[in-house]
Amino acid sequence: QSQMYVNPLANKTAQGYSVLQQRTLFADLTLSQDLSMFVPGLSAELMISHDNSAEYNDTKSREYGYAYITPQRDENGVVTDSLVSRYGNDTGLSFGSGLSWQVMRTTVRGKLNYTHDFGDHGLNVAAIYSQDKGIYLGANNTYMRRSLIANVGYNYKGRYLADLALSYSGSSLMPKGDKYRLYPAFSAAWMISNEGFMKSVK
Repeated sequence: QSQMYVNPLANKTAQGYSVLQQRTLFADLTLSQDLSMFVPGLSAELMISHDNSAEYNDTKSREYGYAYITPQRDENGVVTDSLVSRYGNDTGLSFGSGLSWQVMRTTVRGKLNYTHDFGDHGLNVAAIYSQDKGIYLGANNTYMRRSLIANVGYNYKGRYLADLALSYSGSSLMPKGDKYRLYPAFSAAWMISNEGFMKSVK
């Protein structure tokens, strides 16, 4: 090695080592409760999930000394001696550790559901609260999303179906004063396979 050229072998074998560690936790919990003892067809559900992923480096580093040999020549170009120049110092291993990246996500969802059939008619009503939070390593890397959802579903004899959903959703990434908006949705379907004239069709 010289002051101009690096010794690649020394860089790989004499400067210590590092170990990359990765840890991941996925935790999910769901609680369901039948509330039909209070209202027939009523139920509740609570879901919580937490994910935590991180990667960090454990390093043990050191410095090494090296010598650069300059040959001394006479007027005929014959090597008569050499000059040894020493640079740097051999040091002991020093320990260091640091996070490369980290992501934490937490989701909470609560649902109140009501189902009722009366004659040929079926009704399903749900009220949902949903919240999703993410935290990334570094400044200003946190986000939050939150939604309040109402859903009404109706079917007649399992043939004609209609659904109406209203979602009042917001995000911390949106500008102040305009974080929440209402998002409606409607759908309708015809289950032609449940019609009487389809029973003979294979």
